[in-house]
Amino acid sequence: MSKAHPPGYQLCCYVYQLLPPPTFSWSPRQRAQEMWNWIYTLESDKFDFIDHMKKQKYQIIVLLNRITSAQKFKKGPW
Repeated sequence: MSKAHPPGYQLCCYVYQLLPPPTFSWSPRQRAQEMWNWIYTLESDKFDFIDHMKKQKYQIIVLLNRITSAQKFKKGPW
């Protein structure tokens, strides 16, 4: 069973995103400009998310290295 999403929203990656407003421009040039702007926005969001993911991956690697180095010097029960 899927939940109904709010009108004007779509489910993407478990997050509701606002859809672009419907356009009623009939000029091919205006439509092309709107599509280009939408693609530009999506690409910039993608870049931001990839950059954020790279930073998180680096932080995980640093923390993992810190944990493994701390376990090397851990004193045993004897």
